[in-house]
Amino acid sequence: MKNRSTALALSTVALVSATFWGCGQISNPAQPAADAREDAASGTVRTATAPQAVFHTTPPVGTEGTVVGSSPLTVQFNLCQSRPANEEDRLRYTFDFDGNGEIDFYGHCRAEHTYENPNSPVACVSARLCVSDRRPDGEVCRTIDVCTEGAAAEPQPEPEATPTPTPEPEGE
Repeated sequence: MKNRSTALALSTVALVSATFWGCGQISNPAQPAADAREDAASGTVRTATAPQAVFHTTPPVGTEGTVVGSSPLTVQFNLCQSRPANEEDRLRYTFDFDGNGEIDFYGHCRAEHTYENPNSPVACVSARLCVSDRRPDGEVCRTIDVCTEGAAAEPQPEPEATPTPTPEPEGE
């Protein structure tokens, strides 16, 4: 009889505990809030899988989302404040400095690239920076336009016309 009442008491505690944590008003301390996101439209809670990506540049991105400077322009990209969705994951950083779709640098969270524009007044390229973890949907990317102001082409002076002396007629 004693074993039966103990089992009944334990099952009641388990049921109350599951009901308490599942009521939606109190979060379970065993599941950190950072690991769950609520979808307001459907009311469902899903596990976060994408890292929290933080993108910084020097010089900083302007109000229009563009880094602007005189050529040659050295831009420092810093993604080091990014955090994985799961602390056990290790982040990977990739940089496509010229927007051609090919990764120019990967590995460390900091990278630097110098943009040159010797031929035109202004030239812009789109740099694509990505932070990812080992999960299939765990990649966050951002495109930053980098515009360099080239040396203005100085107008070449037109050659001055040197008067050609008119030959004097012979025999006069």
